[in-house]
Amino acid sequence: MKHLFQYIFIVLLCVTITGVAQKPSQELENYIRQNDAEKRLAEYKDNNDLLALKVRHLAVINASRKKHKAPALQLDILASRMANKMAADAAKNGFSGHFNLNGESPYHRYASAGGQDHVVENAAATTSSADFVPDDENILEGMYELHQAFMNEKAPNDGHKQTCIGKTFTHVGIGVAWHGKEFRYYEEYLNRYLAFGEVKSSVKAGTDITLSVKPLEKGYHLYSVVAYYEAVPKKMTAKQVSAIASYADYTSNVAANIAPWELPQPDDKGFVHISIPTKKKGLYYIHVFLDTKPYVKGKATTQGKIIGSGVVVEVK
Repeated sequence: MKHLFQYIFIVLLCVTITGVAQKPSQELENYIRQNDAEKRLAEYKDNNDLLALKVRHLAVINASRKKHKAPALQLDILASRMANKMAADAAKNGFSGHFNLNGESPYHRYASAGGQDHVVENAAATTSSADFVPDDENILEGMYELHQAFMNEKAPNDGHKQTCIGKTFTHVGIGVAWHGKEFRYYEEYLNRYLAFGEVKSSVKAGTDITLSVKPLEKGYHLYSVVAYYEAVPKKMTAKQVSAIASYADYTSNVAANIAPWELPQPDDKGFVHISIPTKKKGLYYIHVFLDTKPYVKGKATTQGKIIGSGVVVEVK
């Protein structure tokens, strides 16, 4: 069954201002170092002031998770920049949702930026009666209100909330942007469980996709691999994007399915080398599943397993 992820659109007639004092911390200094070290998507790098606001908002997200006994998350710099890029595109062009104008969904955009983890996105938009004033208080309040809108959802229509409190996530990217009366907010939840060898972003048709992976921590074991095929996305209009309230995390077209008993044995460094055959041009979206115990025998199912990768390879 496909997983669907939706966005929220809210019309605000005003922006409430709540004063929040800034407190420099070792945590912020650590994220500043990470931010300076990350060279990808440099155009969408947060300045130190905005990064500090996101670190403060991370505490809000983690407080939501704590109430539901979900572990705290770390802020991911690359995912935040990917989210900033999407938010800026959406605010400037007046659309909202999970697709950009190139027709790319979250896993396309994260992989294109160089991300390899599995990503799940929450997206929200506000339109105010006057131009958004981007001071610290308004940015914090905008992020807080939209995150709380996710958390206020009621079952069975609580997809955003369930994403916010998902217990397998390890990191989150936070993206914000504003343009005129428009404010956009994105949360990118990541499963970071795998170390990757070199991954080629494209191969020729008929050539195997090769993927080398190993669990980052003890207590996690490779379980299986599924590769999904899809055509290269097509450009969309802002109206088309806004009309789509959700996205599927994968297609129904399975290009390869490697069962637990078919996985190769790890090499002397613990890496498992996976080969996925390709037959036609397009995109191959690869899920590597993990479990907390090694597979021994019996029926194989990905239900309840952790999706540890979101690698996308274009076959040309």
